[in-house]
Amino acid sequence: MMEETRRAEPPADTGGPVVPGEGRPGDVRLLTLARDDGSELRVEWQPVPRDRPAVDAVVSLRLWRPDGDGDRVPGGGRGFSLRDRECRPVIAALVEALDRFRAREWRRRRALEREHGRRPRRG
Repeated sequence: MMEETRRAEPPADTGGPVVPGEGRPGDVRLLTLARDDGSELRVEWQPVPRDRPAVDAVVSLRLWRPDGDGDRVPGGGRGFSLRDRECRPVIAALVEALDRFRAREWRRRRALEREHGRRPRRG
């Protein structure tokens, strides 16, 4: 599914009002991650209005919260956008963070296996 989304061309529509639960016309949602509190983290490819020629699209990361009608709406001040040149270093930092989480989990698992007298597994 992510492969199909990555290959999607940015749509021609570059704006419009936010539609509750959906976002702006022309946005391409790349990820929706549900959170324990009922909110969602959404990652979207968003075209930028044509009056800003230096930036034609951004990757938006926003927290969407349920409103009183049950729809989700963007939480004010709960997100940010990345320009194309910012994506590579941010992705590299996230990969490093993931490696650190995995290493920490591996160390914890080994300690538990030693504590319980089990032979540690490799990998």
